[in-house]
Amino acid sequence: FANYEFTEGALRGLSLGGGPVLIGEREGLVFSGDRDVKVPGYTRWDAVIGYDVSERFTLSLNFDNITDIEDRIRTYPDSWGNMRVVPFTVTARAAYRW
Repeated sequence: FANYEFTEGALRGLSLGGGPVLIGEREGLVFSGDRDVKVPGYTRWDAVIGYDVSERFTLSLNFDNITDIEDRIRTYPDSWGNMRVVPFTVTARAAYRW
């Protein structure tokens, strides 16, 4: 994950960031309990844009899973299970440092 903050000029206080979030292979859940299921790993991409309103107050927008991938594995012949990835999500954040 990389983040760049503008320190001069008209864009001073603005920051832009983004990068991959790597999730490794893990155990899956099968309700019958009679077999092992491995959920494969995946990479999702996140980004953030922020602005320092003042020395102590920051606003930001976080963009999670910007490629809107789905993590799922077939656990039964006619259904999908283990849908665990957060869909594309935008979160606003305000932070005050004292």
